[in-house]
Amino acid sequence: MTASPLPDSAEVPLSTRQSVLYGVGHFGLSVLGYVIVACVVPFYESGQAAGPDLAAAGRLIALVLFVTRLIDLIADPLAGFISDRTFTRWGRRKPYMLLSAPLVVLSFILVWHPPAGEALAARAWYAAILLTIFFVCFAAYAAPYLGLLPEIARTPGQRARLATTQGVFHLLGTTTAALATGVLGPVFGVARTSLVLGLLCLAAMWLALLGPHETEAAQRPPRQIGLRTAMRQTLTNWPFLIYWAGYYLFWVPLLVVVAGVGQAAQGWFGLGPGGAGSILAVPLLGGLLFLPLSRRVMARRGPRWTFLAGLLWLAMTGPLLALMGALHAHGPWAVWEARLLALLLSPAVAVLFSVPYTVLAEICDQDYRRLNSHREAMYFGFQGLMMKAGWGVAPLLVALLSGAFPGAVGLRMFGPLAGALALLGFVVFWFCPERRVLEEDGGGASSGAQEVTK
Repeated sequence: MTASPLPDSAEVPLSTRQSVLYGVGHFGLSVLGYVIVACVVPFYESGQAAGPDLAAAGRLIALVLFVTRLIDLIADPLAGFISDRTFTRWGRRKPYMLLSAPLVVLSFILVWHPPAGEALAARAWYAAILLTIFFVCFAAYAAPYLGLLPEIARTPGQRARLATTQGVFHLLGTTTAALATGVLGPVFGVARTSLVLGLLCLAAMWLALLGPHETEAAQRPPRQIGLRTAMRQTLTNWPFLIYWAGYYLFWVPLLVVVAGVGQAAQGWFGLGPGGAGSILAVPLLGGLLFLPLSRRVMARRGPRWTFLAGLLWLAMTGPLLALMGALHAHGPWAVWEARLLALLLSPAVAVLFSVPYTVLAEICDQDYRRLNSHREAMYFGFQGLMMKAGWGVAPLLVALLSGAFPGAVGLRMFGPLAGALALLGFVVFWFCPERRVLEEDGGGASSGAQEVTK
């Protein structure tokens, strides 16, 4: 039985207002994700939360962050699976977005209030419970939210525009979090700053509910596929597996940079928890400026080529971060030196924040036509799993590097490690069959590129 295609974009226009309302949801996700990755370990190993055993607290919380990712292993694909099988008059996605947003924000706010005067183990358990709740609720929002993209944007041109809008809010959210934690955090404390950020995220995530609705065809009762079958079909879709691995090996190196700069900012520059934001905001703002170039390159050469170029750029510039602090170990000049080196990452940031969702949307379409079953949220849920696994792996890798080598040598290794992982990602993603996926979906890669330019 051949699956009938979803309504064409000519029947379902996508206005600028709708694109902005949808994209603003990623602002909230980006702020929450950045603050957890960049600030949890420095916060719990600082005097604000750790007590006298600072180093032990840092290693333990890095381990807690990693273990919560293992507990959360099934949350993202399960959230996507449940959303794909839901059928209500409000659609399959937005009910979960509405209910999960306040829960993820509440757990985010509470994680910065560990029990005072308790032993290190008690604080670690507190962090583990709150982080697990945070990541599970994060999945309950992110998988349905991202699963909307291939349903509301039906042509390559629409998807490129929507992914670029989403990328803008992704970068704006991450930049806002970096500046807030880097500038306001040292003045008002991470806990108070995160309270304001959390409320701002809740407003953005709920505002996305006013964005475009699923098409009529996408809201029809879904074909019922069991969880085991859905998982097997997802994990045997080899174009998706190649994309999945390539994306992970792009995402984790940048998270290693975030975690490494966070440790360096506190250990070398004396900026305190969240102080790294004043450094990391520079490549994020640079990424915003490079977004139009990323979209133009994607229009001319295709998403696959653009993604590979971003990985290669990160592989070349990441190792240069080992020079951080080489000329000036302390003081304002050391911070400016770090900002200049971090600025080199801007083109890679622009590619990562704008290209991947376009590739995955095409894979979702090919899967729908093959199986006559909507599984967009499950695919994006698996991607969310890899993102959150990176949030746990990156701080742990940096903590292990810091402890494995004497002095500052271990911490300087985070840049070369990021470059090596990006180079591995380039090799893996080279085998991503973009043209084959597009052709099975009913259009050639060249026609998609032409659509982007319109």
